[in-house]
Amino acid sequence: MSALSSFLLSRQAVSLEALAGALRSQILLGGELGTSLLDEGALTEAALVGLLGEFYGLPPGPTGRLPPVPPELDRLLPAQVAAAYRVYPLSVGGGELEVATSRSLYPLIAAELSEAVGKPLRQVVVAPPRLHEALSRHCGLDLDLRTRGVLSRLAGAAPPPAEAPPAEAPLAQAPPAAAVQLPPEPSAPESVGPATLRGELAALLGSVPAAVQAQAMRRAYRYRGPFPRDEAELHLAEARDVATVLGVLVRFCQQYFERTALFVVQGDRIQGRLVHGAAAELASFGASIDEPSVLRRAVQTGQAALAPLGHEGLDAKLHTLLPGVADRQVAVIPVRVRRRVVALLYGDDIVESVDAAVAAQLGAFAEAVGHALIIQLGGFAEAVGQALVRVILERKRRRASRR
Repeated sequence: MSALSSFLLSRQAVSLEALAGALRSQILLGGELGTSLLDEGALTEAALVGLLGEFYGLPPGPTGRLPPVPPELDRLLPAQVAAAYRVYPLSVGGGELEVATSRSLYPLIAAELSEAVGKPLRQVVVAPPRLHEALSRHCGLDLDLRTRGVLSRLAGAAPPPAEAPPAEAPLAQAPPAAAVQLPPEPSAPESVGPATLRGELAALLGSVPAAVQAQAMRRAYRYRGPFPRDEAELHLAEARDVATVLGVLVRFCQQYFERTALFVVQGDRIQGRLVHGAAAELASFGASIDEPSVLRRAVQTGQAALAPLGHEGLDAKLHTLLPGVADRQVAVIPVRVRRRVVALLYGDDIVESVDAAVAAQLGAFAEAVGHALIIQLGGFAEAVGQALVRVILERKRRRASRR
């Protein structure tokens, strides 16, 4: 059970049954636990913001739709910087820049952002769907269907319509579901076989938009969790070396793919490291990234690449190690340290194309992995972190002395 889940139970903020439903919804549909709690109606927005503030040690921010960013704040914290750090500027006062976030920034990342804008930061916590909506509006980021539905419910409106589910997955024919409960000993998750899973999911997803239902039903048969995002990020925060950080990335991402492979980028070459569900030879596979490929596109753009493997260059070599994918879309998620891509996470579903929503969600998680790598880089995190903070403070002192 994640630290946030334990905190909510210790405060008796939600019942065990409500928390179980929210966790199951988070596992199936992704996103943050706070979004699931709002979606399930387990907490009001004001109550959630207060609890998140207490958990992260941050002042509670505003509830409701966040205000537009005025031009002077946009100049201070440009939209692309706000998107990269997942913060939303609210105001400037007392020499500080107040930003909204859904969780506290790592201290080193907060210091880096403060140095970039030239002002101390004051973080306030807001509900995750409000932050995502504000960043979507201000930075042009995509807003997923589930978040739009939660926002509509918070506003008292009907959720946005969804396309009809595929004909081959009629939820109405599913058998009755068993009661959803958290196991008494959460240290080792129980395995759930496909014979009983479909009926349980059908009941659980009754109020979820139809298109999301179909996606969750397909994903459930390969799910190897539970490893929700807030728990994964807690493991990142507690990691003590680079290998652990990359292991968390693979463990989290393999929930969404049939086959997963992690490649480390070394100059103009990639080298296989961790593999799940694919040929063991992929773990020792190395090649030049200069050859045409989906992997090269992810390195060049620094963004998640979603496309079929080609039939020449590096893609052709991957085809021999990854049979069966044919011309279906695969996903390649880059992990960046600052602006440099240092690793690539490959994933495919073999018999069907990877969903764009999955690639977007894992791309957002890869940003957290990049931040964790900044802290761990070199294998002496504490010393590097302290030294970097000292450098940042010294730069600020010198700038101030020149004025």
